[in-house]
Amino acid sequence: MPSTSELAPIASQHGTPTSAGEPVRVGIQPLQLIKRNAKVAGIAAFTVAACGFLAVHARMKPLYEASAIVYVSPLFPTALADDHDHDRQYESFLEQQITAATRYETLLKAVRAYPDAWPRLFPTETEQSQVTRLQKALKVEEIGHSYEVSISLESEEQAHVADFVNQITANYLDDARNEEVYGRDQKLATLTQEKADLQKQLDTAFQEQNQLLHDVGMAHFDGGSGANPYDDGLVKLREQQGEAREKNEEADAELRSMGSGNLSSPALQQAAAEEVKSDLALQAANSGLQTKKAANMAQMTGLRAGNPLLVQLTADNLEIDQRLEQLNRDAIRKTAVRIQQRLISAKARAAGLESELNADVARTTNQATTAAPRLQQAQVLSGKVDRIQALMGVVEKRIQDVSLEGDSPGSIHLFSSALPPSMPVKRKTAIAYGAVVLASLLTGFGAAYLADKLDPHIYTSTDVRRLVGFPPMGLLLSREFAPDLQKEYFLRLAGGLDQAHRRTGARTFVFPSVGRRSSSEIVERLGAELATNGLRVLVVNVQNASGRDRSERPSPFVETSALSPRLLTVTDGSSQLSSEVDKEPYRIISLPAAEVAELLRRSRSYYNTILVAADPLFTSAYTEHFARTADGTVLIVDSGETKKEELVRAARLLERLKIAGIAIVLNGITERRAEEDVARQIADYKRSAA
Repeated sequence: MPSTSELAPIASQHGTPTSAGEPVRVGIQPLQLIKRNAKVAGIAAFTVAACGFLAVHARMKPLYEASAIVYVSPLFPTALADDHDHDRQYESFLEQQITAATRYETLLKAVRAYPDAWPRLFPTETEQSQVTRLQKALKVEEIGHSYEVSISLESEEQAHVADFVNQITANYLDDARNEEVYGRDQKLATLTQEKADLQKQLDTAFQEQNQLLHDVGMAHFDGGSGANPYDDGLVKLREQQGEAREKNEEADAELRSMGSGNLSSPALQQAAAEEVKSDLALQAANSGLQTKKAANMAQMTGLRAGNPLLVQLTADNLEIDQRLEQLNRDAIRKTAVRIQQRLISAKARAAGLESELNADVARTTNQATTAAPRLQQAQVLSGKVDRIQALMGVVEKRIQDVSLEGDSPGSIHLFSSALPPSMPVKRKTAIAYGAVVLASLLTGFGAAYLADKLDPHIYTSTDVRRLVGFPPMGLLLSREFAPDLQKEYFLRLAGGLDQAHRRTGARTFVFPSVGRRSSSEIVERLGAELATNGLRVLVVNVQNASGRDRSERPSPFVETSALSPRLLTVTDGSSQLSSEVDKEPYRIISLPAAEVAELLRRSRSYYNTILVAADPLFTSAYTEHFARTADGTVLIVDSGETKKEELVRAARLLERLKIAGIAIVLNGITERRAEEDVARQIADYKRSAA
């Protein structure tokens, strides 16, 4: 498969949109697949839908259901109780009865009694196959969480289905009753022996439990709680121990915060000062001295310096200040000593209490540890006693039930007989038909996808990109579209070539087709469009061996002014050839293949772009030569006609030729095969034209 590194697109980069402005989408596009293969998809979808509807209609015949209800008593077997283990026993018994209702022998008797209610599918069907079908069709289910079980059957025989279900139910009840009373005496003997064994185990457990209680000094053991009698006291002691430890830590922390008993500690001095502030006696003494000092200050008012009274009052005030300071200092020192003693005493008390509680906890723990094994053994024996007593209760109850089995009406009896159905059962036909519709749609899409995969032709730019690795340079519409719309795409292709010329300097382009058609018509119109953009364009139609153009008639898209006289051949003289070429800015000429190379060499200096309408790539060696020498090769791929393998073969051929650049033009796109973006532009054009 060619790669973009070997086949470089002309004036385009890998992953960019095409020159037609359409983004190339690679991947599965369901709408495009169905649109391209609408006929195949429609036939496949219709076939599946028709077959599905017929099958659903055939299988969805009216069915009639009849149900009988039987009651499975929770009192038989008497292992039923509120205990969970007993519930599981009843559930197992109920499951057994549900399974027994579909027993082969039970259903065989009902089929033989009512052969018309469950007929054979075909005359040669055996009874075993008939009963097997009945086992699968018969529904035996528990009704909610009750003790009732329903036996239901759906059948096409409205007249016999109720009697048939009642017959199956009657056969099942007879079989269940026979099983219940089977082996009654053996059951009683076994249960009596089991009761004696349990009584011996119970007596032994009581003796062991009494001996253990005597060893630990207890008169009674609370087996229900299972608690150690030493645990309560130990828990209380540990709580007190924890409180004492907290108080000790608090006292130690408070003592440390006061400097650990150091009287000069700033914290202790600060605490003492705070406490002194609340001493009423000290406050009264300070207040008297302050009052005396205030009186002296009042007498000193107006006295001159050197006055004996002023000197005396000043000395008194100084003495008062000293006394105030001494009183406060002594009070703080005494208070600090008192605080220190209080903290040390509190620390000693807390430490002593903690030590005593630690000793009590250790002593009580030792006692509890010593008694724990015996208490645990006594607890195990207590649980064993409870289990033995529970089993004895079950056995005694079972003995009583088995004793009464012979006279009892049975644990399973009919609760409600099946009634003849009045109307058919509602069936999920809508879901079935919906599934058929969905299957038909999926089949149609699958058929379209398969047809698209098996189709060998190229239709869209996506097909081109998948094969060669890059999108087409341009798209050209088929003749079914209006000329104006066709011209739009020719203009885009011409713009792409003009861009290639301006960006890369490419002048000569060879246009070979992959199929059998000639590319002269496309090349002539493309040259005319390039000439209108101001380029000097020369279009060369390569003649075949007979000397005639492969195009039998001029293109309807070429302007009349472009149909100038033919250029003289090379054999008429190189001077005439050169002068003839240089006369017009746009010429269409026809030359034999052998003379094209000389013309390309001589005309490069005058014409901006030279377009060569070469023979198909696979039919001419000259075309390969032109592709090797030209600046670019533009492959013409016909939509719906060119095969994928042909494009791959052409790409591999050009890859071997080491051409300078390659582009692909997808020609003849139809509206039915157009991609989504092209179809949208066509629709927009039609709306604007309308």
